[in-house]
Amino acid sequence: MTSVNALIVRSVISALRFVLKVLDVPIQACQSIQESSLSSSKNHKSSGPSKTVVIVGGNFAGLTTLWELLAKKEDMNLKIIMIDQRDYSEYTPGILRLF
Repeated sequence: MTSVNALIVRSVISALRFVLKVLDVPIQACQSIQESSLSSSKNHKSSGPSKTVVIVGGNFAGLTTLWELLAKKEDMNLKIIMIDQRDYSEYTPGILRLF
């Protein structure tokens, strides 16, 4: 890893720690999409190093990103982690909750 990449990784980790500290997100709210959750992934053989994608925020943009990445997960060899303060998505004007 080059020094520039290492600096970027350290900066991102520091930013995530700050966000988690500010939001007081419990560990239980940090959910990881496991390989075993998708039955088709059991037969998938990785063709290189896997990449980890962290999605911070689970409302409309975060969920849309999650669904888009899940559709491409096998092709891109991804591990997807979603971090959110709540275990549900809330639409504030109508107070509708998606569980």
